[in-house]
Amino acid sequence: MSEADRAPQAIPGRRAAAIALFALVLGLLVTYAVSHALDNSLRAEAQARFEGAERRLEVDVLRRINQAQYGLRGLAATYASNGDLTPEQFRDWVQARDLPGEFHGVLGFGVIRRVARTNLESFTAQMRKADPDFTVRTGGNQPDLYVVTDIEPRSANLSAYGADVGQEAPRRQAIERAVATGQMALTDRIAVLQDSTRRAGWMMVLPIFRRGEDPATPEARKRALVGVVYARMAAAEVLAEVGNTFAPEVDFRLYDGPVDQSQLLFDSTDPARQPLSTGARNGWDDRELREVRVLGVGGQELTLDVAGTPAIEPAAIVPITAALLGMLLSAALAFSIWQLANARRKAEELAQGMTQDLQRAARG
Repeated sequence: MSEADRAPQAIPGRRAAAIALFALVLGLLVTYAVSHALDNSLRAEAQARFEGAERRLEVDVLRRINQAQYGLRGLAATYASNGDLTPEQFRDWVQARDLPGEFHGVLGFGVIRRVARTNLESFTAQMRKADPDFTVRTGGNQPDLYVVTDIEPRSANLSAYGADVGQEAPRRQAIERAVATGQMALTDRIAVLQDSTRRAGWMMVLPIFRRGEDPATPEARKRALVGVVYARMAAAEVLAEVGNTFAPEVDFRLYDGPVDQSQLLFDSTDPARQPLSTGARNGWDDRELREVRVLGVGGQELTLDVAGTPAIEPAAIVPITAALLGMLLSAALAFSIWQLANARRKAEELAQGMTQDLQRAARG
């Protein structure tokens, strides 16, 4: 066959390659579009599931922390209707409640009285009429004291009895804020008093005023103050069931203040780690689903750091598998087209060659 004969035959060969290449490129573009759409769909589904879990978690965390407030308001209402309570009446009120069932994480309810330091001796003498062993434990030189005069269950909170909690800035600040506003207040993160493991927690306080009075200014509230009822709360016990409930979908950490201040209160991934801990936890930087929320409770800002678990993270393997399968199918289709076109070209070349042979035989 001459060079002149071969030149036209190269054109169908290039055309076959071009058609196969076009099919390959088209298949890869379709594969990319499908896998990208699938990836976006999975991410949107995971994000929606995460946001729903995060909203429910926020509501549950606030509900658990605020649960103690209902007990304090009930106790304050009892003082408002009955006047001052004797130690026996206070004990009966607490014992009538199911602390573990009604108030998760509340280790005890108590009463705090404001005492001028100049009146400390007479106050102690008055208290000893009911309890000869009563002693006030205080320090510093503050002009007034905030003394725990009742605490129940007494056996589990014995060392709090008679303590001047106003010695410590977080407790004093919360008490003074509650008295000034007439509202519930939460302390900064503290090592829960009486707790041998020094678990992180709070003291929630609520002022009670003289019966029949409704003071409207901070000065009037201070004058009408009878005392402050409070609840001692361990964060690990308040939030343990929340962590268990949401564990399949999200992990969370609760901080007192911003995360970068490292005042960790609770870590759902390590609920057994109960001692007071400083330092933000690491290990969530690779979590794709992450949200940080600021919660306001009793004048305090708490930070809720939430991360999606691997169970709801978008599955990267699905779009990757779809992409690989699409590329294989595209390559197979392109190869099949090339083979068909090449086979057709060869058949045409064979037919043309046979025709030329017949023509030469006829001329000869």
